[in-house]
Amino acid sequence: MIKRAILQVNVKIPDHTGFKRFKPVPDLYELSEKQARSFSKKWSVDYVQINDCDYLPDKHPVFQRFKIYEMDYDEILYLDMDAIILNRCPNIFDLFKEHTFSAVRNYDWDKNTEKYNNYREDACRLYNAKTNYRPFCSGVMLIKKEFLDSTKNLWRQYLNEKKYKAHDQDILNQLVVDMGGKYNELGEEWGAWYRTGKYIDHLGGPFRKFDFNVLDYIKKHNLPYDDENSLTKFFERP
Repeated sequence: MIKRAILQVNVKIPDHTGFKRFKPVPDLYELSEKQARSFSKKWSVDYVQINDCDYLPDKHPVFQRFKIYEMDYDEILYLDMDAIILNRCPNIFDLFKEHTFSAVRNYDWDKNTEKYNNYREDACRLYNAKTNYRPFCSGVMLIKKEFLDSTKNLWRQYLNEKKYKAHDQDILNQLVVDMGGKYNELGEEWGAWYRTGKYIDHLGGPFRKFDFNVLDYIKKHNLPYDDENSLTKFFERP
């Protein structure tokens, strides 16, 4: 039987020095977890959340997702805590089961603007990738054991590279490039941080995240919470 899981990292730390854009938004994180847990039951997969930095104690929480290499699953859907699975989302595991690595592009590369072209060229140079490589965002990823097995002896060598300004995201893109530079590019409906998603909504940019109002959001997307107080009232931890 195929072992599947949804994985999130939710580490509460008081000091976000150097990572100001990751300022916590508790209501958003609670809603993200609630939806992820709900869909893990719907899809009959496990839900796993990392709440500490024990795996890489000298690294910021964003790097704790690399504990994925120690997990005994055939397929893992990784979701940032600011990514929300919406009601209409189909089973992503079944839809993309033929692919070893799936992720959402980091920008709308098809716009072909000077800004995006320059960013993409810089990223390709950083990763020593072919010029047609399209970097992805690490906020929504579907990863198979085959990819993890192929890169388990590579990822640690990149941990302390100063050139990687996007932290874990640069490392993961580098690993994909090392494996040939091909991945299954998910459409924006699966959680592009720069616009509202259809199936997964990734509120990765500060312009959407820091003015987040949970009541307005659940009403807009018809999510199953309608209390006038706090989402916490509806939030049931196992």
